[in-house]
Amino acid sequence: MRSGKRKHKENSEYGIFVGNLPFAWLEDDVRNIFRSYGTVVDVQVPRNREQRQLNRGFAFVYFSSKEEALAATTISGSRLDGRNIKVELVDDDVDNRNDHGKETELVYEEIAKSGKPTAAASQAYEWGGKPIAPPNENVGPKETPNFAPSGALYKEQRVTRCGKELKFVEPLDAKRPDKRWRLYVFKNGKLLQGEDGVFYVDQKSCYLFGRDRDVVDIPIDHPSASKQHAVLQFRQVIPKNGDRLVTKPYIMDLESTNGTFLNNERIEALRYYELLPKDVLRFGHSSREFVILTTDYRE
Repeated sequence: MRSGKRKHKENSEYGIFVGNLPFAWLEDDVRNIFRSYGTVVDVQVPRNREQRQLNRGFAFVYFSSKEEALAATTISGSRLDGRNIKVELVDDDVDNRNDHGKETELVYEEIAKSGKPTAAASQAYEWGGKPIAPPNENVGPKETPNFAPSGALYKEQRVTRCGKELKFVEPLDAKRPDKRWRLYVFKNGKLLQGEDGVFYVDQKSCYLFGRDRDVVDIPIDHPSASKQHAVLQFRQVIPKNGDRLVTKPYIMDLESTNGTFLNNERIEALRYYELLPKDVLRFGHSSREFVILTTDYRE
């Protein structure tokens, strides 16, 4: 667990340290990546002293609960704009960074300036407290900062389908599933027959639910449903008890009028909720229930 310095520390805030951050990312980029894990209270992205439009390779993000901060650490290891970010919890009980934290900051500063750590910085520690090996003289050229819009800035992006603007943009960790996921549709306890009874949701990374048949993938033909109601999103994450990336399904309500329900509980809008086999989804006041399963699922 890493210590972090806060200018205005609140007892109700819990933080994460984000390392190996793409140098062109600033506060809005970082906030928009992590907002799906909970309420982001604060984002701190130290700037490069010589080039203020670049960061120093790391950031601190603070949430309103420890559970949200812990959930955000599952993105650690994901590749964002060509860099594998590293995420761990911050110890907010410490007011100042310890020596290890200062050494880590030194390493990131040196990398931000030259593309690799100096001999002095190599005596510090990298992720997990392991010594950094002396710089390799055969290291390739420095990575050039990429100033193109990142996928994190989805608020400023305009994605259209059939000439209509979508209410969401896929996250950077979007990934087509490697398992055969299905949505089985029930009404009054009975499986619907024909093509309305099952949807094959393993051919791409996201599926849009709603009433607007021009843009949605899975239509909800009920007057209580919104035109773009919710999205089923597959994301590549690291599980809490593992070290290998896996692709999992998540549901997010798109600020629908009458809500999205997961196992009969209305979910909060614009938040990703992980789905497990046999979870049940409902949309608005429609009586249809969508049960998610994989073809290899066993009790």
